[in-house]
Amino acid sequence: MNENKELYAQTIATEGSKTITEARGEVKRAMQTLEISAEEARRLKGETINFDQNEGSENRLGYYYRFPVGVVGAITPFNDPLNLVAHKVGPALAAGNAIVVKPASVTPLSALLLADAFEAAGLPKGMLSVITGSGKDLGETLVQHPAVKMVSFTGGLNTGEKVAEQSGIKHIGMELGSNSPAIVLSDSDLDDAVSSCVSGAFGAVGQNCIGVQRIYVERQVYDEFC
Repeated sequence: MNENKELYAQTIATEGSKTITEARGEVKRAMQTLEISAEEARRLKGETINFDQNEGSENRLGYYYRFPVGVVGAITPFNDPLNLVAHKVGPALAAGNAIVVKPASVTPLSALLLADAFEAAGLPKGMLSVITGSGKDLGETLVQHPAVKMVSFTGGLNTGEKVAEQSGIKHIGMELGSNSPAIVLSDSDLDDAVSSCVSGAFGAVGQNCIGVQRIYVERQVYDEFC
């Protein structure tokens, strides 16, 4: 990815809602996401628990291991078409799982480029698959397939509710956005606060799940802030 980061950035900016500067930042974040995932792969371990609090069990202990879940089905949105895919692919592979990614139908190219990078890096075939198309055509099949043991979804609440209904007895991980507040106190640097709130609300054309959506300002500085 590092060798082709400008290609990734141009792809993000062309197919999505980001400026080229924002896209370059996303590529950097995606590389960090995968690097951290790789580091965590070395730290996935079990733990032992002493049973000596129970009389007669002084020399006994319990233990647990972590095992891969199996196949993960991942559905990602359009606003961070590379890094949000990396957020699902990196941890899934680090934990020993195969993963099938269905990227947003309007921004599939970044996910395909990421798969190319994994293939070039030597990932065994079958560990990462990318299927493109509309959620209406593919989503239900993916989340209901018996081979898929976990569903990871990032997107809107309404779709998330449908995914949860359709998944049945599977592990489910979801990020369904937020209603992110910014709080401006009277002793703050107002120039910095205004600049931060504007960029936080309108960066990436406002298509950011942690973008500023509500602003609370102390009365003493409310008029000046406005």
